[in-house]
Amino acid sequence: LRTSARADGTHEVSILVSKAARGSRLGKAALDALARLVPERRLVAYVKPENAASLNLFARAGYEKVGNSDWYQRSTGQRGQSS
Repeated sequence: LRTSARADGTHEVSILVSKAARGSRLGKAALDALARLVPERRLVAYVKPENAASLNLFARAGYEKVGNSDWYQRSTGQRGQSS
């Protein structure tokens, strides 16, 4: 998990989960922890439309599609929570 500050004030989130850990909810836990640690940051992620696993992960972590793009933003008021 890493974040990169962007010129527009958002922070781009990137995550890579090893094949061995996929399906363990580790990715969701990491995104939730990030949101709890830096709740003031506007977190965004670029997700390719063919990457179903990432789309599902970010949706479960409270990210929503931004307009008609491949960018997703953590919903306002969302806090990292287990589910």
